[in-house]
Amino acid sequence: MIERDLRAFCDLLRGASREELQLIPGVSAQYWCGQQVVEHLLLTLERSRAELALRLEQRRLRMHKRTLLQAVIKSHVFWFHRMPRGVITPRGLRPETWEPMSGAELAARLMDATRGVDELLAMCRRVYGMEPCGEHWMYGPLRVEDWRAYTAIHIHHHQKQLKVAIEYARNPPAAPEPASPFFKVGNRGVKNGSS
Repeated sequence: MIERDLRAFCDLLRGASREELQLIPGVSAQYWCGQQVVEHLLLTLERSRAELALRLEQRRLRMHKRTLLQAVIKSHVFWFHRMPRGVITPRGLRPETWEPMSGAELAARLMDATRGVDELLAMCRRVYGMEPCGEHWMYGPLRVEDWRAYTAIHIHHHQKQLKVAIEYARNPPAAPEPASPFFKVGNRGVKNGSS
């Protein structure tokens, strides 16, 4: 069950304050604050819910064939249980705006969102059995077990990111000391580059 995979993530999250979850760990726009990580997971769970619900509504097994690239990526992710780093998140899964919340509030939202996906996967098992129950934009057609595995790997991937963001917020790096007008050259002090 996805809820089980989410417990460690939520335990880490519950210990974080609203302020800690808003601090971006670094100067690059590629880094996300803790709440952005959670909002991204919520968006992906919502997309999973929508895909699975659509397939259940249509009761249709016919799906696109997995491309070679999808097959290679899926094999890598599922074999090593690790998502590749540096993959750009699709625009629709990037959190743009959010209401700042505490870790406990976000953990409750995440657990609620997960329950809906678990229920849909259970229904998909009854309807589709061992056949693919939906399509993922990166991995292609997935069976119920694949969907659960992907979700667990995705949660674990972002758990590391959340941990870094929280640690950064709790122990930000010390501000660099202002540059001295003097610097050493050998044993002589040189001011402003002149001798």
